[in-house]
Amino acid sequence: MVAAGCTTDPLNRGQISQIQAIALTDQIVRIGLTGVATHAPGSGGAAIVLAPRGQVTFTVSYDQGCLEAGSVRVTGTVSGTLNDITGDGTLTVAANESIEGCTMTVEGRRFVLNGSTGITGAFVYSEGGPAAEQGARIKGDFDWTATPGDPGRCHLDLITGYNIATVQVAVTGEACGYNVAF
Repeated sequence: MVAAGCTTDPLNRGQISQIQAIALTDQIVRIGLTGVATHAPGSGGAAIVLAPRGQVTFTVSYDQGCLEAGSVRVTGTVSGTLNDITGDGTLTVAANESIEGCTMTVEGRRFVLNGSTGITGAFVYSEGGPAAEQGARIKGDFDWTATPGDPGRCHLDLITGYNIATVQVAVTGEACGYNVAF
């Protein structure tokens, strides 16, 4: 017997639609990738800006407001080696997103998100500038409250493709119990 308002689905997927899951996930993904990508050497909005050469390590610290209220803070490090002559190489990314009161309305429901995700991946460089295509994995959990509706928890395990030149993002994986691709 299941009590009213409870669910046997540990992800509470029955309380959030796939469209809602994608909309919430899209916000988290875009802020996270923006935070990491805009702080990479040579990514200052133009691929012609050259990254430093040799051993490279820098800190990422980026805050962005959400659509209606709250914010997401991205912190972490990017490190690796770029060839002194060619500028070719790979820098690894290890960052966290802290989701604090991130609020948005989707399909008539107002969601407030709190939690954290991890971002791992690599920046690939060629001739001292970032390659157009980059990739990252975003994995973690956030809790949500919804008005109207009951609260829930959402697990993310996503692979992203990010084109620096066009600022286009492709995402596949699991979001809130759904297989997603957007």
